[in-house]
Amino acid sequence: MVAINEHPPSSYQDLYRLKGIAVIRKARYNNRFDHDDQLKKVLVENYVHGFKMLRAGRVDAVIGSDLGLRFGMRKLAIDTGILNRAFYIGDKEWWQHLSTSFNDPQLLSRLQCGIDNIYQPDLPAAIFKQQVKRGCY
Repeated sequence: MVAINEHPPSSYQDLYRLKGIAVIRKARYNNRFDHDDQLKKVLVENYVHGFKMLRAGRVDAVIGSDLGLRFGMRKLAIDTGILNRAFYIGDKEWWQHLSTSFNDPQLLSRLQCGIDNIYQPDLPAAIFKQQVKRGCY
């Protein structure tokens, strides 16, 4: 997703006219975007930094997951309504990472079973929305 101030892109080609797109360092979005050296990408540390640059007019867009963008926008009290006009780049998977030193097969099996039991599409977004309602963000 790309959150944009006034004129949201309607095609990938429209991204080339942007003066800058805030991109979180080391983040990956999709193969085309990640390897497109013609786009004007500005590396940022996090979503809040990206939105501060957007507010200051240094970039025209911030790319990220719906959940990440919402989090950054809430931190800066930016109306998340602009996400209704966001340009869709693609889908990403959520992963659970464990340390290479993790060595407990029984716990690993229980973790996998627990994840399988609660899995539903967009679960992280649903949890985030629930936490927002509780006043956590």
